[in-house]
Order: sequence, then C-alpha cells, then structure tokens
Amino acid sequence: MPWHRGYTGVRVYPAAVVRDLSCEVGVQDRAEVGQLRIGEFSRRVGVPIPTIKYYLRQGLLSPGSLTSPNQATYGPHHEHRLRLVRALSELGGVPLARVRAVLVAMTAPDVTTLGVLRALREHEPEPEPEHGPDHEQARTAVLETLTRRGWLISPDDPEVRKLIATALASRSLGHAELAVEALDAYAEASERAARVEARYVADGHDPRERAERAVVVALLGDALQSSVRRLALEGAMRTPRTGGPALRRQGPKARS
Repeated sequence: MPWHRGYTGVRVYPAAVVRDLSCEVGVQDRAEVGQLRIGEFSRRVGVPIPTIKYYLRQGLLSPGSLTSPNQATYGPHHEHRLRLVRALSELGGVPLARVRAVLVAMTAPDVTTLGVLRALREHEPEPEPEHGPDHEQARTAVLETLTRRGWLISPDDPEVRKLIATALASRSLGHAELAVEALDAYAEASERAARVEARYVADGHDPRERAERAVVVALLGDALQSSVRRLALEGAMRTPRTGGPALRRQGPKARS
C-alpha cells in the first residue's frame, strides 16, 4: 500500500518518505496515512520483528492501529519514532531505560528543551570527585575559561565536572599545556557550532518540536563534532610542515 499525504501536505512516495529526526511532531494528531503490517514495516525500517515487538512491550513505540484482534498496522510516525529510538540507543549509546525517559520528557505537557536535554544526559556516568592541588588547578583553568566565554553555567554542572576531570587527566599525563591551549580552541569552535544548533532548535514550530530538535542536535552534534575533529586532526598532521603528505593530495586528482 502506498504512503499517502504526510502532515506537511506534500505527497510522499515509498522510496522518499521523510526520515529526518525532526519531522514527527504533530503527525499522530493528523489524519491517518497509509499503513504497513509489521512484516512490511520491519523490512522497510531494517529492524527485526522481535526487536520491534520488544520496543512495543517496553513502551518505546506506540501500539499500531488494530485491523483485527491479532494484527496491527504501522505508519510514518511509528517509523520516525523507531528511527529516533535506534539513533539514541545505537549512535548515542543511551540505555533503553533512559531512552524511554527522554521520550516521556519529550511528550510531557510542560516539555522544555532544557528538560529533555537533562533527561538525555542523566544516563552518562559522572567522574569520581577528586581533590588536591592538581585538581584545583584544573578546576580553576576550566572555570576561568567558562567565565571568559561568558557561559552562565553552574560549577557543579555534570559537564563541567567532566571537563575538569579531562583537564586533570591531561595534567597527570604530563600534557598540562594541551588542556590550557586546546580548551579555548575547543570552546571557540563549539560556540560557532552551538549558535547554528540553537537557531535550528529555536526554529521549531512548537515546544515539542523544539524539544525533539534539541535531542537530535545533542545526539548528532556530538557524533559530528567527534568525527570532524578527528578528520581535522589527521589533516593537520599530514601537512607538509609535519613531513607527511598534504591531505588534499590523497583525493582524486584535481582538474587541470
């Protein structure tokens, strides 16, 4: 059965159903679109039927539309939710119990972007507290950077404690200068990316869409930043100054 009109009002064909993680909000409140049985749905999303049924039992997916006592069909909002769950659990490494908490936060009547981001971060382990002169030096360096950048963040924020632990590890390995020099560079690059991400979140049509966009930004932003930074590092280390071939020379030959 073909997929009919989505909530945007634009006709969508089977090979081109919108899959980006920011298009679900409001779908369930619209007219029902074309549906798929669970076997067809499984093949479409590339997820085994037992996994889909497990997500249904765990409340990660809403029940399908019953067509008989033992059969149900699934539509685009199920596909979107399933892709979001998979992205959170596989790309983001978020435990399924925490995924459920994030989804609950995203659908709460008083949903806020900060609320869903807190729910997303709660699964992350916090570093063990440390004390001593080295810890105080690392803490001072981090807090001075945050103050200099004008970031209004509590010193007790879990991310701040993690940053302090990272700076402390750099010092303990004999690379204290890296923690000082790189921290400002990372902060500057992150500010530019954060402005783009914040605009994207703010452009959401309603609180639920903005909340989902915030989750997607946090999830994909971390992955993008990690990959881009590593590629940039490899490129920088391959410049002629370091004795290696320039990165641009490894691609296809430039047109003459």
